[in-house]
Amino acid sequence: MFCYKCGAQIPDDSLFCSKCGTKVKVEEPNKLVQNEMPTSFVGLRLISRKCLCCGNDQLRKASPTEYHCDYCGSDFITDDSGIVASCRVTPKEVVTLFFNAAKYEAKNDYASELKILLEYRDKVSGNDIFLLKLGRSYRRNGFNRDALECYSEAQKINPNNANIYINKGALYILSKDYENGLRYVEQGLELLEKDRIEYHPDEYSVALSNKACALAGLGRKKEAEEWLRKAEKEGYEKGNKVRQMFGLKRKWF
Repeated sequence: MFCYKCGAQIPDDSLFCSKCGTKVKVEEPNKLVQNEMPTSFVGLRLISRKCLCCGNDQLRKASPTEYHCDYCGSDFITDDSGIVASCRVTPKEVVTLFFNAAKYEAKNDYASELKILLEYRDKVSGNDIFLLKLGRSYRRNGFNRDALECYSEAQKINPNNANIYINKGALYILSKDYENGLRYVEQGLELLEKDRIEYHPDEYSVALSNKACALAGLGRKKEAEEWLRKAEKEGYEKGNKVRQMFGLKRKWF
């Protein structure tokens, strides 16, 4: 099978990706929600970065006392000791939907992934993570206009999510609109660089490579090579492929 995060091929029985460390084999949704999900998590303590709603280790610290789950979109506000004071959690059925969609994504069955996400398109409102996932699925299936609408809607809901800008920029780059691609990738990078510890390292390296692609598309090839090298220093492994696509050369530096 393939890691849905970085695309690396890994053994079918893997729990985590050996390349990027992402959890790729999740518990069955019915096991995770075999007991009714609490309507509120107020009074419980957040442990590490584990989301109380979906169980994934993808809680991102938005402020000293605010946390946002980058997997299911739930939000938690804590007191100074880490006890949840208030929260907005994603409904149980939507969390189950995310797990089911991720299974199709891991198999590169993007048509089935999109189908299951679209079943909830009108039932999920105000969830930037759902819109980001739906936008990515639209893009994988070649529906770029629909993907752009999802990213724009997600951006209005959560203007501080760097991944929304980076995905939106990547979509423009794929459409060869390099000016808008560069603009949105730079906005995403600005947010990432403010709080890099809250994002996965791969997200930063990919954002750097996207900026390189946008610069190369605009004819600014020496700048592009410089940013591509920065991406490679952060672990990006497809630098030579980008060089071939845009005619970049290492010997410039």
